[in-house]
Amino acid sequence: MALGGISGIGNSATHVLLFITAIIIIGLSASLTNSFQYYTDLCNAINIEYPSENAGDCGVSGWLRGSRFGIFVGVWGLLAAILALATTLVSTAIITLVAITFDGLATVFYLAGAINLTVLFRRDGGENGFCSYAYDDTDALDTCRTLESRVRADLAFMWIGFVLSIVGLVALLLNRRSK
Repeated sequence: MALGGISGIGNSATHVLLFITAIIIIGLSASLTNSFQYYTDLCNAINIEYPSENAGDCGVSGWLRGSRFGIFVGVWGLLAAILALATTLVSTAIITLVAITFDGLATVFYLAGAINLTVLFRRDGGENGFCSYAYDDTDALDTCRTLESRVRADLAFMWIGFVLSIVGLVALLLNRRSK
């Protein structure tokens, strides 16, 4: 009985933290999506106004797709956390198996989102930093640094979500096993 109580508390605590993490990821990713959509639209307008053979997406499309995927990851993590918290109230085998499945997939999605943002950040951050293009314009530099801090925060919460989802999955399995 003691193991069931401890794993039940661990399950609840971990999934409350995952719930909060997922909400933060949704907010950060939505904010980043809006920013990158603005830069994509601006780039498209410039390409229409001044067409050239070098016209492209200005390097923003990967960030736009990554931030949209971040919203998906956050929503999936939110659903997984709610289902896992439901297992503390209703202990049926089907709900627990569904929660374990959702938690397992959330772990994979958190990892994929974290790796995606890490690769994008390392690619675009480079040796000179994320905002190296804006070194001579203080307004552009401030805007870029704000964007960079939101990207770093989203990246950190993706990794935190990944680690917490592993812990949550273990807590769910222990909680299921103790019943």
